[in-house]
Amino acid sequence: MIIDVNASLGHYPFRQLRHTTAESLLGLMDRTQIDRAVVSSLHAVFYRDAHRGNEELFESVQRHRDRLVPVATINPKYAGWERDLEEAVEKWKMKAVALVPEHHGFRLGDDHGRAVLQRIAGYGLPVVLMQRFEDRRQRHHWDKAE
Repeated sequence: MIIDVNASLGHYPFRQLRHTTAESLLGLMDRTQIDRAVVSSLHAVFYRDAHRGNEELFESVQRHRDRLVPVATINPKYAGWERDLEEAVEKWKMKAVALVPEHHGFRLGDDHGRAVLQRIAGYGLPVVLMQRFEDRRQRHHWDKAE
């Protein structure tokens, strides 16, 4: 069995992606003989409210749970993240939690990071750490974003 452990659905804001829907991803998986994919939402990374992206992901993969394993993305700096995590895990049965410290503006060792890691550990779920989505070396030298 071949499993892609780093798939995503949705649009990336800085360039066009070819496979943004569950159906398109499944077609690619069929062509490349991938049996299952662990999938998160790009929208959950870039929306102000990450949980809306989780909801879209849940709706997209619901008919394909035999092949697409959903991962919730949580932003511990957004109000109500605890409720979002609970819904993603208990109601939608997401199988892991993705954290994106660089984009959501926290560190794993700060109060936000420790709180979310502790809560995820309470569910006994794996944490998917997304280091970065773009290479800083490709930015213009005037772009001082950290």
